[in-house]
Amino acid sequence: MQFAPGEVSFPDGNIFRLSVVLQHMYLWFITSFLSIFASDWQVTHSKLGAFTVEAPAAMQHDSMIIPTDIGEVTFHTYHTSFESEEGSFVFMVQYYQDDLLMTHQKEDSLAVDFFAATVEQSAMRLAGEVIIEDEIFYRQEFPGRFWRIHYNEGNSVMKNIAYLVKDRFYLMQVAVESKYSLHPYIDRYFESFKLHL
Repeated sequence: MQFAPGEVSFPDGNIFRLSVVLQHMYLWFITSFLSIFASDWQVTHSKLGAFTVEAPAAMQHDSMIIPTDIGEVTFHTYHTSFESEEGSFVFMVQYYQDDLLMTHQKEDSLAVDFFAATVEQSAMRLAGEVIIEDEIFYRQEFPGRFWRIHYNEGNSVMKNIAYLVKDRFYLMQVAVESKYSLHPYIDRYFESFKLHL
């Protein structure tokens, strides 16, 4: 599957090819369904990513270098899948680092545009619809968004939490059948995410 490249223009004249990065995020989402695990909740501690998170199974780490208009970006994905009688779940944490993100965080208008483009692109990748979108903050300091996408003719749901933290963009995701979209696993996963700044 190929995606048409898209660009997000910001008032300062910088062009960031956000869709290139998001394309790889959702390729990881699709391929993560190929491995199913079943065990107790485990803590993943990423020294490189400076975060910890809990999931029902051990997370795998993959990284790749993605060329963009602003240079090469190293894109990291931590992912796992879990299947039980209560449904099938896909859990992911993704992040990348770039100095340009500092500018987006400092300028409110740029952060708004950045998150709007992120949410829009994520829905496009799944051919889905954004049902809920809320402004959130990490530690009442770093800007973020929560949004929910319905896709697969409404049979599947992806919940997303994203933060701009200094020069990094973090994205947490859970994909699940719509009938399990309020399962406590989802809140537990999101609430377990901690940054070590």
